[in-house]
Amino acid sequence: MPGPRRGRSAAGAGGRRHESDEARILQRLRRLPAQRDALRIALAPYADDRGGIDEQKWREAFESGDPNVIRQVWEVTGGYQTLVNHYMEMLYAGAKLVGLPVSADASRPPGPDLIAAVRADGGLSTHKAEALTALYRTRNRLQHASPDVDADEVRAQVATLLRMVRGLL
Repeated sequence: MPGPRRGRSAAGAGGRRHESDEARILQRLRRLPAQRDALRIALAPYADDRGGIDEQKWREAFESGDPNVIRQVWEVTGGYQTLVNHYMEMLYAGAKLVGLPVSADASRPPGPDLIAAVRADGGLSTHKAEALTALYRTRNRLQHASPDVDADEVRAQVATLLRMVRGLL
């Protein structure tokens, strides 16, 4: 398997597209700590003694019919979706910077295809690619309010996302 390609841009060396992709990555990296902290703040009502997410508190909130509690849950799921979106945007901009074929089209590739291409190029380990794919799929299901999204799945995915974001900072 070939190693990662570095320093190539889909627009050619020194192109504006290259600079804008770098700027997008940097802008998102700068906002990542504040957004991670906002997600942690949203999670505070569900915290356990170890700093994790209490299963019972989270399940009760996730399944609640109280509009105020639903709003609090939305803060968590919205923060989760935002962080996954940022992660995917950085991955896409990085793929464009190194000239991966998956990013050559004007249309964006499906998330799992982008993740697989970056993994195949050496930009993600198999473990991280699998975790990011699961995060992305949960994000899609939350976004479309799938009734099969379960409180435990969201709780586990939020914890995984926070660990992965910590690895970027």
